[in-house]
Amino acid sequence: ETKLALQELQKRVRTKESNIYITPQVKSVAQLHEYISACEVRPTKVFIDGLNLMQESQGENSYASLGNVSAQLKEYANEHNICIIAVTQTNRGGAKAGAMVDATSIAGSFAIAMFADVMIAMTPKPEDIGTEKLNHVFIRTILHRHGEAGEVKIRMTPRYDKIKGKFSVEFAELDPDWSPDQTNISC
Repeated sequence: ETKLALQELQKRVRTKESNIYITPQVKSVAQLHEYISACEVRPTKVFIDGLNLMQESQGENSYASLGNVSAQLKEYANEHNICIIAVTQTNRGGAKAGAMVDATSIAGSFAIAMFADVMIAMTPKPEDIGTEKLNHVFIRTILHRHGEAGEVKIRMTPRYDKIKGKFSVEFAELDPDWSPDQTNISC
């Protein structure tokens, strides 16, 4: 259902005037530059899902290869004044850490954290209230190159209305002493 909804969204985005561009797989920073240069309106934010797919080598030197891609992306972002946001998963240790993930919990390589200015962890925290299952997400800054990693805790509750066929997301700031391991979230 989600895949079909995303395919429909992509069709609608392509047929309307939009500032959202969805590209095929990008395999290098040079190719990313080609896509950005071809945009009618210069993007201010670029989201990359699958940074590891841009690395030259998947073998034994993958740390160096991923570090090289991360360094090139940071240089490109600074040179062109573009915010590049890379999305990645946690490694096994991070998955076991739950909401207490840190910069060493990145899947693939710590090389990503070496070049990141800000890292934000989003940890699922589902809760059942009566018969309704709420898919809360705990959002926490785990690295901030230019200051302290803040402890602003936000509840993000995505909902899907099957009757209307629409998604919505509700956000709320949580108390600073809220702990996902000790407290249930209530609406």
